[in-house]
This record gives sequence, C-alpha cells and structure tokens, in this order.
Amino acid sequence: MRQRPSSRILILDENNRVLLFHFFHKHRAFDRTYWATPGGAVEEGETLEQAAQRELYEETGFHKDDIGKPIWHNEFIFKMDDGESVIASENFFVVQVSSGLELSHVNWTLQERELITEHKWWSIEQLDATTEVIYPENLISLLEKNSL
Repeated sequence: MRQRPSSRILILDENNRVLLFHFFHKHRAFDRTYWATPGGAVEEGETLEQAAQRELYEETGFHKDDIGKPIWHNEFIFKMDDGESVIASENFFVVQVSSGLELSHVNWTLQERELITEHKWWSIEQLDATTEVIYPENLISLLEKNSL
C-alpha cells in the first residue's frame, strides 16, 4: 500500500482558536461531512516544512517564513476519492496568526473548491461541545499541549 505523506497545520489566533475547514464529500456512495485542519500532500522534492508553508499559503493566503518543526505525527489507512487505499502519514505544525486576517481562496484547487464548504475559528470549548465530526480526533489534546 502506498504511503501518502502530508503536512497539516493547526492555525491558532491570539485567542487560541483553531481554524478548521468544513468538508463535504458528496461524490461517494454516502455523504460524508467533517471539519479538519488545513493541509495536504507533500509534493515531490518537498520537505514536510516546505509542504506546510505551501499548503498554508494555498489554502489560506497566510505566509510564514519559519513554520517550525512538526509537533505530532499520525498514521492511518485512508480511502482516496478515486477509491485507492493509502497509508495517510500526517505531520502537524502549529502557526500563530492575528485575529481578523482575511482568508484567501484564490489558490484553491478545483477539488478544494468542490469539497470545502466553509471555514470557522473554533475554541476548545466549542470543540468539546460539538457533535460534528472533527479531525484529528485528538485535536483538543493537541491544542491544550500547544497553545501559544
């Protein structure tokens, strides 16, 4: 089974709220909806850090010269939209931004435009109270350990 490395970003504002995107997969045999952090696959020749910087810019318009090192790694088997099963190898980074920054969707791919329906800044209390599906599942623990 192919391994698919990715860089994902916990984007925190000064109130320690985390930015999540709402994904809606309507092309599967069943509708699947969840909230997840920005991020994506590492491209050929990229380091994890370079992929995190690129994904941060592409998905939000935010730019950071120094994104730091990953704070957490997670692996699981994931079925891609084309049906291929891969080992998802996620590497999480933390980035601090100012509240009120305007998100840009200018660099979104066609797939992102089809799947991402909205974004929201979540507090730990909101995450703890929600019945929505949130990824990663241990997001609250990661935020508590890595609040800036």
